Amino acid sequence: MLNEEVDDTEFFQQDFTTASDWELFNARLEEIFHEWKLSYGQSAFRPLQHHELARCDWSVQLETIKFADVELQVAHHRAALLSGADEPTPAAGPGTVAGCQTFADLMSIENDYCATGHGPGGAEDQPQLHPLAQWYGLREFVIVSPVKKSITNESQIRILMSSVHIAVAESSCDVPVFVQVMDKVQNVFLGVCESGSVRLSFDIVHLHLTPPTCKYLSGLLEVFKGKIGVAYVDPVVVSVRFTYPLCRFVSSAYVSERCVPFGTDGEPTPGTVTLPFGVAVDPVAKLLVHCTWPQVADNVVVDSQTYSDFDPMTAPLWSLRVQLEDTPVCFMAECLQEYLQTVNSRRALTEYFGDLAFGATQNLGGPGTSNPLDLLTESKIPTLSSVLPAMPGTGGKKAAKLEGPLAEEQLKDMLYYMFPDAQQPEARWPYPGTIGKAEFDPLKIKSADPDSLVHRLATLLALCNAYYGGKRAVAQLWVEFAQEMRYRVERCIQIPG
Repeated sequence: MLNEEVDDTEFFQQDFTTASDWELFNARLEEIFHEWKLSYGQSAFRPLQHHELARCDWSVQLETIKFADVELQVAHHRAALLSGADEPTPAAGPGTVAGCQTFADLMSIENDYCATGHGPGGAEDQPQLHPLAQWYGLREFVIVSPVKKSITNESQIRILMSSVHIAVAESSCDVPVFVQVMDKVQNVFLGVCESGSVRLSFDIVHLHLTPPTCKYLSGLLEVFKGKIGVAYVDPVVVSVRFTYPLCRFVSSAYVSERCVPFGTDGEPTPGTVTLPFGVAVDPVAKLLVHCTWPQVADNVVVDSQTYSDFDPMTAPLWSLRVQLEDTPVCFMAECLQEYLQTVNSRRALTEYFGDLAFGATQNLGGPGTSNPLDLLTESKIPTLSSVLPAMPGTGGKKAAKLEGPLAEEQLKDMLYYMFPDAQQPEARWPYPGTIGKAEFDPLKIKSADPDSLVHRLATLLALCNAYYGGKRAVAQLWVEFAQEMRYRVERCIQIPG
């Protein structure tokens, strides 16, 4: 019996040379670090400038990997510095330093309290500064985060951190790698960075309640010195900033007081109508005042529960930031958008006024223009009957007034406002005598002179569109304006304003 051969096929054999899912995940993570060239180190780099991370563009590389049934996304964030000198150089040149770039960014004074907000110029299409770049002042980092569900299990967090440690060590990656855990809205990142024989760990702890000792500088210094692990007697350099936000303002709307000198009897202030210029809601969402004490030794200031030297009025550095609303409601912008829609509209004037469809030429010219010799004997200053459309049976030069939202008195005031020389015996709204003589300003090439004919026409069109009937009122005023302009051009009458 002892000499009988044993059939190996009857027993289960496990092949220990087959790679497990965890080993495949580590190998793929290390391969990604090699593809992104994070394992070659940086011999020289340029120090960051003040608030440079908030003003430069950021590039993001993405890769998706799986570990068991969990899908993870690996993102490489890198700041494109303003001068373009962020690429590693083989030798230290002017303005560059050698060493680990991450350690230098962490210790840089210029990265303290990096401004948050949108990208260059405050453009809304630029993403906000990443929390890791804001907290630690890093110009380059890698984030491993779950695509769907958050990682909340402590065992899964430990396994994923072990994989990151192995991949960083095997690839000689000196770029910090973070793992996003817990709920994503909490922004909890656990990370590691290795350079040579030094390993730096990034840990974040969320507390439901702030300990009383950590509300003041004295308690924070005790925690800091306790983390060092050795007796530390030298002064600690501290930077302190107090931020005061102002979110509630006295007024919720700002409307311009620009007015035109006429109106209807139903207006709150007879004789004036306010232009649609201003905002319905204050475009300033928040005002932030920062009071900063940069680089202060802890042995010269006291901040405890009973006494504090940090009085905002004595802060050596004050700064003010403004946060604007994403989509403020602006009356002028809406007015211009409606103008653009009117310009691109396929509707003609004949659709607003059926009278123009029959005998449009006669309406514009009038029955009194059949004899060309009459042009030589007429007065250069038109009378009211020639400016305003006459009623049927009055024998005027123009056809009957087009029916529209504007009343006859309103239309008369608007025409007198644009052509004051037609009002006899004295004009109520004459043009100023300095039209066309203002100093040349290249920034106002596309704008009309104040209180000129174009300025008054644009004002009246805005009023008609906002208050007096919309597009139909605009069309009615435009027809009357075009008739008057044609009348003056055909008779060589000077156009005021």
